[in-house]
Amino acid sequence: MLHVLASKTALFYAKRGRISRELTDVYSISFEILFAQILNFLLIVAAAVLSKQYIPIGVFIGMFLWMRKYAGGYTPKSHLGCTLILSIMLLLFITGLEFLSADVQAVFGLWFLVFTAPVICFRVLVNQLDNPLFKKEKFRLRSNALLVYCFASAVSIISVFFIHGLAFHIASGLFCNAVSVMIERTRQKHISQDWD
Repeated sequence: MLHVLASKTALFYAKRGRISRELTDVYSISFEILFAQILNFLLIVAAAVLSKQYIPIGVFIGMFLWMRKYAGGYTPKSHLGCTLILSIMLLLFITGLEFLSADVQAVFGLWFLVFTAPVICFRVLVNQLDNPLFKKEKFRLRSNALLVYCFASAVSIISVFFIHGLAFHIASGLFCNAVSVMIERTRQKHISQDWD
């Protein structure tokens, strides 16, 4: 659906002379990425408005994206897959907010931090198989992921004593990214075995 919309948009601008006809395919891909990002943003906003959990969802998504920037993670082959995974993440997070007490959220937050630690320390960075990173870049990204984890963990642990929910919001974002990294690691391992 997004691919068709992006192609029609690129063709629309090409017919009006706004973009070169030779670059229609390139613009089509760019429009598809833009539309997918807009769709995911609207999904996050809709989830926040419907659940009235603006700050928790903002913190959760912010931590997930911040860690993903450095740690990587699983990327579905289609934009629909991305949107579906985002929907599931949001649904699970909102369910936790609704049905878990503040004390239970704090406990889950601390357990999420414990689970995330070895993934961030030993499993990051996830390389895309077709885009291997140089050693310096790997080291920089791993260092940044560890800094984000240490900062987020410190804020989470301190917040347990003052704002119970904040630890759960932060740690849930880190946990979702850690699961994403493990899924991608497993996928890459199976792909590399297939090549052997």
